[in-house]
Amino acid sequence: MGRYSIVIPNYNGAGFFPRYLPSVVEFAKSGGMELIIVDDASGDDSVALLARDFPEAIVLTNEENLGFGETVNRGVKSATGELVFLFNTDILIRSISLEIVEEYAGEPDFFGLTFKSLNPDDLGFREGAKRLVYRSGLPTTLHNPGDQVKDAQGRWLSFYPVGGHAVVNRERFLELGGFADCYSPFYWEDADLGMQAQLRGWKSWYDERLEVVHDHQGSIKTNNQKKYIDYIKLRNRFIFLLRNTTPGERMRLYPMLTVRMLENLLKGRLDFFRAWSEAKARARSGNRAGAGASAGGSS
Repeated sequence: MGRYSIVIPNYNGAGFFPRYLPSVVEFAKSGGMELIIVDDASGDDSVALLARDFPEAIVLTNEENLGFGETVNRGVKSATGELVFLFNTDILIRSISLEIVEEYAGEPDFFGLTFKSLNPDDLGFREGAKRLVYRSGLPTTLHNPGDQVKDAQGRWLSFYPVGGHAVVNRERFLELGGFADCYSPFYWEDADLGMQAQLRGWKSWYDERLEVVHDHQGSIKTNNQKKYIDYIKLRNRFIFLLRNTTPGERMRLYPMLTVRMLENLLKGRLDFFRAWSEAKARARSGNRAGAGASAGGSS
């Protein structure tokens, strides 16, 4: 068993392969890592292209579309490395030092490490460490430099390791059950996992020396309409709220949430209430209900 593995979920991502996968393959070779790509029942020629152009990769295929979280979970379960790099298909590795990774992975409470992501057009800052806040009754994650906090050693903490560009402790990831299926098909599953890790006393960090380029037009946006994506984001924020707050905390948040509900009612935005109703059912059951979209990414 090697020290590192790489897991990439893919859904109709063939168009991203020529630009982004070569950097991942080179990174895998440089570190002697296995590269696992899990195809989530793509409708394009992803699997054939992977076999032809990237024979280095171990390709697993889902018989049906499972969504981002369950597809990643399958890859992590199949991985043999103690540490697993999680990348999206639209990630280009710019600078990742294994020596820096080991500075964090050697900590006894290590859970994950997030990398700095850059915009593909100008290589400007896109996303950094995550911090959770509640605004108007709903959870929100902040990721700009001014939002970040440090630990006692002066290192940046992150509320969770970002599912599209991070490295995690495989054993602890699996001990927590991986990404929760109630968030299927995508978004907020990595935040939920970060919360569960914190409850175990495990930490996630962010290091700006580790850089990737993240194409903001990834598989989720190319395979789903904006209205649907916005609905899933809202629903999953509700799920996170219901799963990760105490009754007392929710009582303090509900007045602000009630105001939001009234505003949406007056504007005739009924999807707000449909999202709330579906979130309550999913948060209780934890089951995957009707996943039908891509495994394109989490952010």
